[in-house]
Amino acid sequence: MKQPVAPPAWPELFNRYGEQVGAILSNQLRAEVRGKNEHWDHLHHLTPPAGLNAEQWWLGIQFARHALGRPVPPLHDKDGNPFKVVPSDSIQRRLFLVARDAAGALQGADRMPSDAMRERYLLRSLMEEAMTSSQLEGAATTTQVAKDMLRTGRAPRDHGERMIVNNFLTMRELKRWLDSPLTPNVVFEIHRMLTDGTLQDPGAAGRFRRADENIVVQDEIGTLLHSPPPARELPQRLCNFANLVDDDKHFIHPVVRAILVHFQIGYLSFRCCSRSNMKT
Repeated sequence: MKQPVAPPAWPELFNRYGEQVGAILSNQLRAEVRGKNEHWDHLHHLTPPAGLNAEQWWLGIQFARHALGRPVPPLHDKDGNPFKVVPSDSIQRRLFLVARDAAGALQGADRMPSDAMRERYLLRSLMEEAMTSSQLEGAATTTQVAKDMLRTGRAPRDHGERMIVNNFLTMRELKRWLDSPLTPNVVFEIHRMLTDGTLQDPGAAGRFRRADENIVVQDEIGTLLHSPPPARELPQRLCNFANLVDDDKHFIHPVVRAILVHFQIGYLSFRCCSRSNMKT
């Protein structure tokens, strides 16, 4: 994993271009570049708009992003800085498409003429999701072999097949918690189901990491990429955001909320994990 090039710091940019801010803003730069949320790592290789250098371009884009950005309390980093969501044009379009297509699929299932047909449709959807998500996580199993295994109920023969079975069985059980608040115990139970038979240390499943488990995220050559918050903060941090109630003043799109919950679990590194990119 290549570590991205860090962008110039805000104070540094203001020291250089503070007197030119008006001219930079007159370019009416947007939060995205041709529909993409470019990071400095890639942006500084692109050709900036006429009259601007890469740093001035970046400064203008950052102004646009800050104008759109909204904090999502209680999500914050280790230093107490709030994480923000920037609902740019392309993100809003994608959220619309996801919501429209997902709603259409669910409504299509509801309109099926029999309960048996609806159950088969939902079962196929769960199978597809279990296979796809496991393959993204590294399960080296072909789709056809995985389908045959899930359809016949055959026992998994290797680590990749076990991941697929675990994902499938867990997703079938998630409806048990649909109307309940997310709690650490619920997360632990889900984690135990997902990792059953896949961890080098089975005792690492279904619990917070301990203070003596110094989990960090490194690349293949040992470069530190992420050091999560202290273990003592995990009980409070883990579920607070997921249980926020939407109202007229604070609404977070369900897809964005799901993404942020996923991000939060990774950022916290709540469990002791033996994957190759997490080291103790």
